[in-house]
Amino acid sequence: QKGLEAEGGEAGPGEIKERIPGDGPAGGRKLGTQVHTFLQKVDPASFEGRDLAAWSALPATQALAEACLPREGRSDALRWTYDAMTGPVPLPEGGPAVLHRAPELLREMDFLTPYPGSEDFLTGSMDMLFQWDGRAHVLDWKTNRLAAYGPEALAEAVAAHYLLQVQIYAVTACRFLGIRDRDHYERTFGGVVYVFLRGLPAGGIWTCRPAWEELLEWEARLGERRPESLIPVHAGGERHG
Repeated sequence: QKGLEAEGGEAGPGEIKERIPGDGPAGGRKLGTQVHTFLQKVDPASFEGRDLAAWSALPATQALAEACLPREGRSDALRWTYDAMTGPVPLPEGGPAVLHRAPELLREMDFLTPYPGSEDFLTGSMDMLFQWDGRAHVLDWKTNRLAAYGPEALAEAVAAHYLLQVQIYAVTACRFLGIRDRDHYERTFGGVVYVFLRGLPAGGIWTCRPAWEELLEWEARLGERRPESLIPVHAGGERHG
């Protein structure tokens, strides 16, 4: 049996790597890992009733920032976190969620699931699985610097670089939730949310919720891919393009 990774590296194709004044710290995989770690460990309850300055000044926030975040650009990363956890996050089916108030919130959820039509397994990690209005939603953080963060730019970036990741996360989340039919799907799964942190609070959020039939098509197409094609290049996988 072969372990496969589902990963959408923070320094992926299409990222704008030049430093832009006022656009936060330089990007890259290291920054992505640091910010993801901070978002994984921050206490959701710490945001309640506090503005950015008050939350940033908390001893617990300062200690966690010192342990996880680089000094350069730390204030930007704190603002990204505050905006992401306290601001309205639009959902695929309409209406906003407020992440720090989500009744259920699982972070850095590792998974190991059978690869469709194969003896291999697919392994990876979801940044967040949260519940809102009775439905579970997959959320993925991105620290990538893009040229723009409006709906069209985000749709283009996801279609070009993250669509397979979106499909894997949606299929895997539904397996985790035990969804086996349309009715259960409609009641239980809310969709996928990608948060490009540099675009907050004015933009930076992309969402989708496939129809039940589309989800089944995604799973079938995943089974048609050779497992080797999903292994990252740095781990010995195939290079594409």
